[in-house]
Amino acid sequence: MIEPRATRCLPAVDAVIGKIVAVHALLMSESDISPRNQKIGIALRELVELLLKSYDPAETAAILNHAEVAALRISLLARLSKAELALERYWSQRFITRKSLGVSDLTEFLYWRNYERLLGLELQALTAMWRRLSLRKNGGIAFVGAGPLPLCCTSGPASLSFVSMRMLKPVKARVNFCRSSVSMG
Repeated sequence: MIEPRATRCLPAVDAVIGKIVAVHALLMSESDISPRNQKIGIALRELVELLLKSYDPAETAAILNHAEVAALRISLLARLSKAELALERYWSQRFITRKSLGVSDLTEFLYWRNYERLLGLELQALTAMWRRLSLRKNGGIAFVGAGPLPLCCTSGPASLSFVSMRMLKPVKARVNFCRSSVSMG
């Protein structure tokens, strides 16, 4: 097990812990946790920026094992989940009012690059599991988006054109935000 160093020796750790505690307090005190609330939008962007940085195993352990972070974990994750839903609803409502919408329009979404990275990680995991999967000759994999803005589904087909995987065929995505679904075909 990695022993966390004292957090006072790790300024990056102090910054992450401080931001986690501050974001938790803000999320718990605000009734509107959507992007319409500028305080929420700014705080979550700052938290995401901090969390996307690289941390060594000792720093990661120091953050995750910090008493206050551990105590806040369950309520923080629950509130972040609700904030993510509010974020997706906000953006899907913005997109649904347009007369036309292409996948390229979706890049306006502030976290688009994060969704692209997430999809890349998911595709890497699928590639690693390829030999364990038993797909019929014409089998395939369906990407299912569960939220109001299923971006992994919509960004996936564009990404598949450069992914060399026998099990995945490049497909085009049709986005239907009215029904919060993506049809592939």
